[in-house]
Amino acid sequence: MSITLELTQQNFQDLCKNFDSTKNMSYEATKAIFEYYENLSDDMGKSMDFDISMIWVFTEYTEKELVQEFRHLVTSDVLQYDIKEVICTLQENTTVIELENGNYLVMEF
Repeated sequence: MSITLELTQQNFQDLCKNFDSTKNMSYEATKAIFEYYENLSDDMGKSMDFDISMIWVFTEYTEKELVQEFRHLVTSDVLQYDIKEVICTLQENTTVIELENGNYLVMEF
């Protein structure tokens, strides 16, 4: 037997503050992660069991960090700061969420 707790967005964001790997994530990032899984659950038509690793698969990047980290994946010659090409390439391989604060969440792949 198990105990079930419905996780609200606020509960989720409070929980994120308790883990070293997520406590530095922005409010917008934790909100987007919650919404991502909430939408996934709705699409599947069933509740999801929460596992902390569901948060850890996401990393928040600024625009500059994103380009620096993933520029090597772009097959064309990216000599300048080109966020659109990097995002396009990433989206072929994983989930990328643009945040309200201008940062990006990238799911591990």
